[in-house]
Amino acid sequence: MLTKFTIPSILLAASCAYAAVGIAPNHLHGRQFDRCSNFVIRRNIFQHDELPIKKGSLRVRIDRADPGKHLRQWDRTQDTKTCHVKVSFVPDDKDSTTDNVVTFALYLPSKSDWNDRLITVGSDMFDGGMAYDAMFQYMAHGYAAVSTDMGHDEKGPDALDGMGEHDTQVDWAWRAMKYSVPMAKDVVKVFYDLDDDAEDEKELRSYYSGCGMGGRQGLRHLQEDVDAFDGLLIGAPAWDVNNFMTWATYIQSLAPQTNFTQDNANRLFSVITEVCEFDTETDTIARPTACESRFRDKRTQWLEALCENDQQTGCFDGQKELNTAVLRMDDIDVPGGDSLMREGLDITAAPNWDAWNAQPFADLAKKFSNAMFGEEISWSGDGQEYFKAMQKWHDKSDMKPSVDPSSDAIQNFKGKVIMYHGLKDGVMPAGATHRFYNEAKWSDRTENFKYYEIPGLEHCFNKDVKQFPWYVGGVGLPPVGADKALPFIPKDKDDMFGDGTDAMEALTAWVEDGREPGDLEAVGFDPVTLEVEKREKISPTDKDRR
Repeated sequence: MLTKFTIPSILLAASCAYAAVGIAPNHLHGRQFDRCSNFVIRRNIFQHDELPIKKGSLRVRIDRADPGKHLRQWDRTQDTKTCHVKVSFVPDDKDSTTDNVVTFALYLPSKSDWNDRLITVGSDMFDGGMAYDAMFQYMAHGYAAVSTDMGHDEKGPDALDGMGEHDTQVDWAWRAMKYSVPMAKDVVKVFYDLDDDAEDEKELRSYYSGCGMGGRQGLRHLQEDVDAFDGLLIGAPAWDVNNFMTWATYIQSLAPQTNFTQDNANRLFSVITEVCEFDTETDTIARPTACESRFRDKRTQWLEALCENDQQTGCFDGQKELNTAVLRMDDIDVPGGDSLMREGLDITAAPNWDAWNAQPFADLAKKFSNAMFGEEISWSGDGQEYFKAMQKWHDKSDMKPSVDPSSDAIQNFKGKVIMYHGLKDGVMPAGATHRFYNEAKWSDRTENFKYYEIPGLEHCFNKDVKQFPWYVGGVGLPPVGADKALPFIPKDKDDMFGDGTDAMEALTAWVEDGREPGDLEAVGFDPVTLEVEKREKISPTDKDRR
């Protein structure tokens, strides 16, 4: 069946520098595409009637993969028979009002190095552009890797500046993924000469890895295509965008009322560790629930311990200011109602309770309001004005960026999911991830779903990879040092993690070999030598948090 593309069936071929239009060969299958210079794509490989593309908008660029364009780390001795494919198009659905361009990119290892897997990697917060760093790290381990720009190319604190148009917001919410994932699979099948009809053909395994808003991205795509992925590795997902951004705006509204700096947060945590049971082996609070109860009962005494010296820099100015600071730990209800809007931050995250006062999050609420609502609406009073504006934006028929844990797609997903959340996360409350795990009824289906709460992990990654043994192979490991970006999963996995104990290895073994994961082994390691300095076993979390 022909697609709704009204583009002639012409060939796009690589010249290892740019894509050129040429004459299509009679048949693509059977050829060996071990070098990028031999790779060709027909535009009519994208056979998806339900994904109409605006006439004349499809563009494909093919060149040799050179992560040096995107990463400071690039070993020139590595195999250069890898391809970088970039596909751009304008979705042409009934709700489109502008010609907003969506782009996805693929890194494709040589056919001899490919591990028969395609991994889609998530974006960061509201970032556009491709996640080339994550793509490269997975490609180095044999994956074909794809990332979408979510409909724009702004990154970092300015990412929301590129999201003023409604179509861009829809592309970010779900549409870019809906188009990019199946189209990427089409490219992979051509590149590796796969034939869906061949009885002895290898099965293409599809995986996803993302954290934060990138975690939301993968879960949200399941509601568009429940068969898109065989397995997902999801960290700290911002799955309920409306409640999360409303909560974040509320948290930021507290900032002017309290002198809550990083030094202040560290000082508060030092008092907490003196009063509560502290596990020196794992460098975390041993029983966080009991500790939180003691904290709430003894705020005055703790304030005195914290501010016994009136000359202390950054000390809280009285009981009111301390109470305002610790509101970050309180659950809050929907403004004007009595239903839970968002869980508070864990007491174990106290060293990072200042996260929303610092970059890159300090201006996020204001930028979000200006981009999405078209005006700045701040938190005032009980927050009803802001919440109503949020609901109006969020519930537009073609928007809905949040993940619905009660949806059929989520509750009946047949693949495997490993979720994790760090208990030192000062950006997104870990309790919200646990609530999703229960509301999706995934906690009742542990043969398909596992959730791990990682005691010392901050939001997606730690600033210091050596300090805590909390890395499990999830996406989000940051560049370290002036000239080097650290691999997500170190190349010598046997030395680093052992057999099937990091999260991505555990996920693939679960999907492909039926080995249900138990404990994960988290590590802390030297960012230069990759030598393991600490190890810690992380057990799955049950329905009830500890």
